[in-house]
Amino acid sequence: MRWGEKGPGLWITVYANPGHAYAILAGLRLDTSAAGMYGFKARGSKALERGPRWRPLPRSPQGYKARHPLGF
Repeated sequence: MRWGEKGPGLWITVYANPGHAYAILAGLRLDTSAAGMYGFKARGSKALERGPRWRPLPRSPQGYKARHPLGF
């Protein structure tokens, strides 16, 4: 939660709290959690599976601190 610079970055933002972190890279979410995927139904999609993967929908950043690498 103290890594990098405070706030969202232009291209990369890492959202962290004491128990979890996920990243938004150029508008795409890389996350191990399927949070925010409720109501999403896609045939053959692995988006609802557990583990690290690209998620097609955003999730709420409430309760997370936004950080970014300097310059990104």
